[in-house]
Amino acid sequence: MLFKRFLCSDFEEIAERFFVAEDTFALTSYQLSVQERRFLLDISHPYITTLDLSAARIPIEGMPVEGFLLLGNRPQWEQVIRKLLRSRVENTVPLLSQILELIYNRNLKPIRLPSGKQLSFERPMMMGVINRTADSFYSKSRIESDQKALDKALEMEQHGAQIIDVGGESSRPGSHGIPEAEEEERVIPTIRLLAKHLKIPVSVDTTKVEIARKAVDAGADIVNDISGLSPDSELFDYVANQRVPVVLMHIQGTPKTMQARPTYQHVVREVAERFESVLCALKEKDYPLHQVILDPGFGFGKSLPDNLYLWSQLSVFKSFRLPILVGTSRKSFIGAITETAEPSERLPGTLATTTSGIARSVN
Repeated sequence: MLFKRFLCSDFEEIAERFFVAEDTFALTSYQLSVQERRFLLDISHPYITTLDLSAARIPIEGMPVEGFLLLGNRPQWEQVIRKLLRSRVENTVPLLSQILELIYNRNLKPIRLPSGKQLSFERPMMMGVINRTADSFYSKSRIESDQKALDKALEMEQHGAQIIDVGGESSRPGSHGIPEAEEEERVIPTIRLLAKHLKIPVSVDTTKVEIARKAVDAGADIVNDISGLSPDSELFDYVANQRVPVVLMHIQGTPKTMQARPTYQHVVREVAERFESVLCALKEKDYPLHQVILDPGFGFGKSLPDNLYLWSQLSVFKSFRLPILVGTSRKSFIGAITETAEPSERLPGTLATTTSGIARSVN
């Protein structure tokens, strides 16, 4: 394979040529030091294809701007390993270890949770959702009391759920936020009750730092932040400083505005760039990156074509070597495809996306 440099405008072509191939291994630059980046770019020629991401739209202050993906199959990476072993550069062991792990071990590191439980990723997991909201887009998912929430969570656990996610603020398109005190009243007692009685971990779906802090104190193991964990937010600082496992979801806008007119130059590239920028910021805080779960955010600030193309290119996000979470249950893009207006009629479409996601190595 000839060595090439690609600009972000060529991402679609590269994605179609490389990311969908199951035998392609991608190494992202955020995992490397500046010295390792430059050295690897030099020695990978002419074996590995490089996708230049230097036009990232969300730069992090103080971080190197040169970002890239290195793409190649196993024989091509083995050529790089041989060249690396012959080099006279000192301390190449960390870089060599990353490449060896990349091509010979695709297993994800387990996540040790605050409660002492552990998430491991040998097989796909199901996340059950407890909506302690009064206005969730699917009315049958709304749960009115702590005891009903516990009963439903125990039922989900019995049927195979491995995580229960508790939310108290609706994120349906067009929804407005609620006061912090109201959200706390809805979710904290529920989380405390679930953490006491469930054998599986509990996550809290919130964008507010105080709710996250109180939820973790009440027994939540994971913070699920639909706002994208902006590096300048208090929630980012809390997660980074306390080393709390986190779901990093992509969204354009807010729930109130996200579906007004979502616009992308290239949805896959921009979602990947956003993930990389936040991961770089977390790395600067010495946060253990294997505790991050990536969620591309289907239906959150994305048109129907955006959702479909993002789905077709899920393999792109495997290059981060982090768990991938997708939430598609009864969402409107399923309704648009299957011509079902009511969320209650979208279960077959939900099952289809679930099956397709597992085939694409969603965790």
